[in-house]
Amino acid sequence: MIQSLPLDPEPTQSDIQQHVKSIKCNDGDAARLIAEILWRCSKRKENPNLFAVPFASDVPDYPAYLTTPLWRGIRTVVLRAASNECVGCNKPAAQVHHRDYRPRVLAGEDLTPLVAICAECHEKVEMAKRESWQAGERLLQKLAAEKDRLR
Repeated sequence: MIQSLPLDPEPTQSDIQQHVKSIKCNDGDAARLIAEILWRCSKRKENPNLFAVPFASDVPDYPAYLTTPLWRGIRTVVLRAASNECVGCNKPAAQVHHRDYRPRVLAGEDLTPLVAICAECHEKVEMAKRESWQAGERLLQKLAAEKDRLR
């Protein structure tokens, strides 16, 4: 079973109103959208771990990160915890899929968004993510549920 990722926080009406006041815009919908973006940016500055980071392309120099001893250690821990078994099928897992790239995940402080996976299942999930991050999550959950059902 794959744990659900924490939901991103949502602004309250009060949060939005604080930002709307500073926006010079006559279009109420546009002002609200801009206010939500400003709120999200301010919250992300306060705590970079509050919001999901769904794509590796959002991580500066991700390819270099994958060559670090830190990542190699995290990868080893995740694979061992899964007994080197793919989350989506019965093949051996040789890869680790990031469901989230928050700083705490990249630092190894939160391993729950990382799953041991075989190359074939990983490719399927990454292909689904091209449609949307949610599509990749749905496929990963489906593969894991089907595997659990067959056990």
